[in-house]
Amino acid sequence: MLALSQGASRSAISRSNKARPDYRGSAFIADIHQNMSVTERGHFMQTKVMSTLNKKGVKAMGIRQVLPFKVLAADKYRAIRNNDSLFDLYGVLIGSCQYLTGIISARRQDELVSLKSSGNLSPNLNPFEHENIEYNLIFKLKKSGNGGKISSNKIIERPIAASIAKIIWRLEAFNEAARSQGLVKGKTLDLFNNLDARMCTLTKTSVKSFNAHLDSICDYFETPLVKMSNGELRRQYLRQHQLRRFFALLFFWQKRFQGLEALRWMLGHTDMSHLYHYISSNEVGDILNGVKATVIVQGVLNKDGELEKLKSIGELKATLAKKYNAGAVIIDDLESVIDLADDDDITAPHIDQLKAEANLESNLEELLKTGEISLEPNFFKVTDENGQVRETFNLAFQVKTV
Repeated sequence: MLALSQGASRSAISRSNKARPDYRGSAFIADIHQNMSVTERGHFMQTKVMSTLNKKGVKAMGIRQVLPFKVLAADKYRAIRNNDSLFDLYGVLIGSCQYLTGIISARRQDELVSLKSSGNLSPNLNPFEHENIEYNLIFKLKKSGNGGKISSNKIIERPIAASIAKIIWRLEAFNEAARSQGLVKGKTLDLFNNLDARMCTLTKTSVKSFNAHLDSICDYFETPLVKMSNGELRRQYLRQHQLRRFFALLFFWQKRFQGLEALRWMLGHTDMSHLYHYISSNEVGDILNGVKATVIVQGVLNKDGELEKLKSIGELKATLAKKYNAGAVIIDDLESVIDLADDDDITAPHIDQLKAEANLESNLEELLKTGEISLEPNFFKVTDENGQVRETFNLAFQVKTV
């Protein structure tokens, strides 16, 4: 905040930097002045702002400059991972906050982008001072109807962990401080804001800046690499729909009724039948069908798993061949790709393997949607070691047509 306010107080008018001579005069020395900023603000941010910051904190973090690195700067990402740039670290911080909030709350990206600059917690109390309070996240529900219309009027609340409430509270405090110091570009801010380094202001988030912050943490923490067909390695970048899908995956992995009930409530349905109708006919249905497809693929590839031992896997292979005229990736194709990839001496998965898995999952999703295959929970009651009766389920896989 101090760096922003210090920079914002300097002029951004061209040629306002008195330390840089006019390039047409005799005092201008190219080797000295060519790369010097023409504005007072730019020169201050390049050469003097560091001396105004907390020296102990700067030294502890290893910060060497305030301004972000240029897009094509050499060895940029290594320098960012070394904490060299304060403003680049802001992007990593906001991306981390987005990631943690997104993966815990399972919200749509539009719901996170539209969170207000403050007042997102219920109750609106400092979580650092009220340790025993259960907090909810307040947001605008975004959902797609059959006609594609967006409903953004309904305000609902869903629970979040106290640790996430503390993150949100800190962000809100930072946003309020920026507002009070006049460091806001535009009339309003959101919860996750973008930093305009040139103007030394915060700006409202957008889908583009939201994704850029997620990219920042992927580069900073070095998410896995993918080997392309030309041998080039490229990084995998996260998006909020993947975090939301991960939340749905937990429903299957947990295999507890409480997980299903929590999912039903988080999606705002009144009972299980409504939930399954929603799963089969709406946007969340596509998400959960995708999850089911992933479960089937991974279950088939696990030679020691239960799915591989089922007779219905042979029926599934026949259905895939018939449905797609052998033009799609079938299970045997995928297994062959993986066997070839195992011969490589690189730890990154081969792009052909990822494509094969994605294509097979896409085919399975279509079969799930049409009802030609199914992966559904069978509910039953069990008595645990404490004598308590609880409801749980097993997953049943079935091929309905061959």
